[in-house]
Amino acid sequence: MSACSRSIQELRKLTQKTLLTGIDHERTMVQGPPEGVQAEARAAIEESGGTRFILGPGCAVPSAAPERHYAAAREAVLACA
Repeated sequence: MSACSRSIQELRKLTQKTLLTGIDHERTMVQGPPEGVQAEARAAIEESGGTRFILGPGCAVPSAAPERHYAAAREAVLACA
C-alpha cells in the first residue's frame, strides 16, 4: 500500500480530492510478482468504490519496475471495469 501506508478510506477523510494510490511502489511494483500487483490493484479499486481514484504506484512510477507488472495492473483494471 502506498501513501504512507494509509488506507484509501483513511485518505478520503483527509481530502475530497482525487487520490493516486493503490500499488506499493517500493515492493510490489518493483519486485512483484505480477499476481501481487493484480491483487493490490483489485483491492484498491474495490476500496475506492471507483470514484475520485487513479490507480497507480503512489506519486511516481519506479523505473526499475518490470513491464509485466504494468501489464498486470492494466489487466486488473480491465477485469474490474
